[in-house]
Amino acid sequence: MSIVLFLVAAMTDDQTVSRPVPIPVQSPATWFRDDDYPASLRSQSIEGVTVFTVKVGVDGRVKSCAIAKTSGSAELDNRTCEILVSRAAFQPATDKAGAPVEAEYGNRVQWKPPIAFPFHSEQSTTVAMVQEKNGVISSCKLIGGHPDDKEEEVCRVMKARFVWPPGHTYEPDRKQIVYTLKAIKDITILPDNAEPK
Repeated sequence: MSIVLFLVAAMTDDQTVSRPVPIPVQSPATWFRDDDYPASLRSQSIEGVTVFTVKVGVDGRVKSCAIAKTSGSAELDNRTCEILVSRAAFQPATDKAGAPVEAEYGNRVQWKPPIAFPFHSEQSTTVAMVQEKNGVISSCKLIGGHPDDKEEEVCRVMKARFVWPPGHTYEPDRKQIVYTLKAIKDITILPDNAEPK
């Protein structure tokens, strides 16, 4: 995605085992799309994390949405709730008898503005990068694209795109990532001392 949206399980303290919890039908990340970042904010490069709580009805649909912690932008917070109300779907929570009940679900979304790609031909521009165990991109090479694509500029943008958000962890593997257009083509686990192909 050109918008980096990280949704992380972040249930509130009162959503414990003793309370029923709705279960998303699909990964929460699928609720958001590339063009969801408000166009009016793109020139300002505003980003932030919106923490939300939604009330899920017995039909599994979102009945209401509240912001538990603002991103710092009312527009991003409002957009978060608009998307959740229109797209989020759940298996409703159930009581001890197995009957559907209303319940709350909490999570957070990290908003970042879309990156402007300096590619002349997005269909063919391809880079190979090595991502170290700590998430840092240690090398980047332009391996395909338009003759006017500049490796230094393209790799600068791609390295910025792959920065991990604070507190976000992944599997501790060193990887070679081959990336074309706006989708990952291939990820290969690399031994610690291996050079990318």
